[in-house]
Amino acid sequence: MPWTLYRYILFEVLKLLFLSAGVLVLVISFAAAIKPLSDGQVEAASLIKFIVYSGPTMLGFILPFAGAFATTLVFLRLASDNEIIACSAGGVSYFTILLPIFVLGLVMALGLFGLSNFVIPDFYRRASRAVESDLMTMMIHQLNQNRAFVTDEAVLFADRADEESITPELRRAIDSPFVPSKLIRLKGVAIGFLDDHGQVRNDLTADLANLLLYHHENRSWVTVHLEQVVEYDAVRGRLVSIDEVDLPPMQLPTPFREKPKFLSLPQLRRLYVHPDRFDRIDELKNQLARSAAAERLRRLLQFDLDPTGSSRGVLLQDSYRGEVYQVQGPELVRRQDDLVLESVADSPVTVIYGIDPPTRIEARSARVSIEQSVGDVAPRVLVVLNRARVFEGDSVEPLTEHEQLLLRRLVWPSFAFDMFADRSVFEWLSTESMAPFIKSKAVLRVREMLERELIELGHKIKARLHERAASAIACPLLLVLGALLSMRFKDQMPLAIYFWSFLLAIVTLIFIYTGANMAGGLDYTLSVGLGVLWSGNVVLAIVVGTVYCKLARN
Repeated sequence: MPWTLYRYILFEVLKLLFLSAGVLVLVISFAAAIKPLSDGQVEAASLIKFIVYSGPTMLGFILPFAGAFATTLVFLRLASDNEIIACSAGGVSYFTILLPIFVLGLVMALGLFGLSNFVIPDFYRRASRAVESDLMTMMIHQLNQNRAFVTDEAVLFADRADEESITPELRRAIDSPFVPSKLIRLKGVAIGFLDDHGQVRNDLTADLANLLLYHHENRSWVTVHLEQVVEYDAVRGRLVSIDEVDLPPMQLPTPFREKPKFLSLPQLRRLYVHPDRFDRIDELKNQLARSAAAERLRRLLQFDLDPTGSSRGVLLQDSYRGEVYQVQGPELVRRQDDLVLESVADSPVTVIYGIDPPTRIEARSARVSIEQSVGDVAPRVLVVLNRARVFEGDSVEPLTEHEQLLLRRLVWPSFAFDMFADRSVFEWLSTESMAPFIKSKAVLRVREMLERELIELGHKIKARLHERAASAIACPLLLVLGALLSMRFKDQMPLAIYFWSFLLAIVTLIFIYTGANMAGGLDYTLSVGLGVLWSGNVVLAIVVGTVYCKLARN
């Protein structure tokens, strides 16, 4: 074995490999940080931390190109200086000369496969945490500069925002199985809640607010607790005070959504057994639970609102104020998923709530529907009153009049949502669980989506494992290809030789990631997708074998 030659080749290849890989990691990591930076998710001061965490995640793309570049330059220099010819004249075969490159490629393949399955996913999470933590810091800066902080769900404004440490007393007082990582206290708070069109549908103010940041299994969210809340009561036409209000949890935006490509091998195995951990599956499961709960609640409402029965209307509770609303009407009609109350002659639709004095609303008609929000624990009831007049106490003169009046945030006081939320995916897919909702089209539609997503998740997990293996195997093939092309075309310019290595590397990666996307979906069969995924390496191996045979003949 020509160990001196091997040491020389490996030293030169590794030197160029580390140099080129380092430059590519820096450039691509900075390019990846541009979008979070431009979107306001990362401050300039945290840019370095984001680059450090996101750099290792680029190794799967960078190492094949850097390896081919390093072997191309090293072997082109050896061939141009006639050292390859000298080795051949001394009885050293091409196979022996290429052996250290092939061994280095195998080491890189094993290392890259291990990194992609056990190390790189952790750096994805660290980069995501850096963005989320920096997002909270930027929120504090924005609020302290008298600028509003805007999310997809709300607009937040505060006179002052401070980050404080979480004391043991506060942790014991928090009713949550998770431990918060950050506490932000706000003073002089104003919150506007946005509708689907980005318009403020209602707002409230508070003297104090506590924002708690949580992390759990690649997810991050914020809870908001408001104290001394004041909001405008459109029904009575005046401001009302509420001691405390807890808003639904708000998911934090992140450039790294939970996907199989961001998970380690043990996490993928757990995900295959417990698909509830996957955000899309969990979202559909919760959507199915909310749809089933909405159908159950709709039937309860229909039974209590039926004027032919013995009930005197339905009792609902305001989730913020705790006030109880009694809703009733002389005539009830179900129109698809809505319950419509109609007035008859001198008998209007009525809503009574509050004490000392009570408030009475009389309306020409009312539509009772179910609102399903991702952040809400249980479904809420929306009551839309048409041609409504509001009376206070025994007054015969209306306090306010409305062409259309909306009563939001109403819940069934004793509605047990846990019986729906605590079911697993496989329990929901069982025939026994679906029996009470077999006539609900909304529930059945979400169940079909969930079944489809489960099958697709299994394909995605298998596709990502094959993708990691194929990317790793491409490394030794591209390293050997760069060396072979340099010896075969030693009289050409280095960039011209590297162009062919670069082109084949691009084609191979296109096949790998295209095949992974095909295998991870349901538009193609899994076998077709995996066939496309591995075809890039097959083509690359054929090219390597062809070039080696032509070189060996000479």
